[in-house]
Amino acid sequence: SEWLINTFNGKKCHDTVYVCANPMYRHINFDPPFYDIVDVWENSWDNDLHTVHPEDMRKATIQAAKEYENKRVLSHWLQPHYPFISDDAVVHASVDKNKINIWNELIRKTSDHQPANVIDSYRANLEPVLKSVKSIFEVIQGRIVVTADHGNMLGERATPIPTPEWGHPPGVYTDGLVDVPWHVYENGKRRETIAEKGEHEDATHENVEERLADLGYV
Repeated sequence: SEWLINTFNGKKCHDTVYVCANPMYRHINFDPPFYDIVDVWENSWDNDLHTVHPEDMRKATIQAAKEYENKRVLSHWLQPHYPFISDDAVVHASVDKNKINIWNELIRKTSDHQPANVIDSYRANLEPVLKSVKSIFEVIQGRIVVTADHGNMLGERATPIPTPEWGHPPGVYTDGLVDVPWHVYENGKRRETIAEKGEHEDATHENVEERLADLGYV
């Protein structure tokens, strides 16, 4: 929520289409400034793994780039965010039937999983999304930037209280959380964008709170 509010609230991004796997913007008091919004999380949610797969986001991103030829596409994926879906992950969403936040468990030392295994699973969860993003480079022309809305604490000590921290708690701004990658890929001529009145409408979406609980937010 901090990323959305601090980056976009009050801004005009009428040349941008927001393709999102995360329904957080439907939860907070936030007026999306985008030309249009593609709610991938609403129609492509995996009810067993409690997340949106990179492949679904890849398809939706490519489709949006084709459909909105004169718009930027902001594609907000979930991985490596928990739940973990990689075949190499030791910790999977299916073990957390009560929607327990794995990061809170590690902070409280109530998790059945060893911290080292969770860290390995987090890293393994990055691989599927990197492969899907890389495949987009070959399809979409122009400038593509790969970045992140935040990092993730994996047991490093936070400040000002030097205690081990996990996840991405609000109000914590360590280097591990705010220093994010910025990879630029050039693939041909950049598209010319046009800013115009948005198409998306305010609507009531079901399952927002449930989806956010699956992701460990609420």
